Amino acid sequence: MDECNEEIQTLVRLVRGKLTSLERKSIGALIVINVHGINIVESLIDVKINTTNDFDWEKELRYYWD
Repeated sequence: MDECNEEIQTLVRLVRGKLTSLERKSIGALIVINVHGINIVESLIDVKINTTNDFDWEKELRYYWD
């Protein structure tokens, strides 16, 4: 988790600098994705997921139909 928090802090420092509108939006999206990922992992730890067959794990997976 420390590595994820460091990455978020790095992105926050970048977004506070001089950026184009597109760069600011892209980095902002990366921050949101990373924070969401941390929240998901923490929630999986809290409910003590121990197999890939647990519903709480499976509900976070993305399925695509070709």
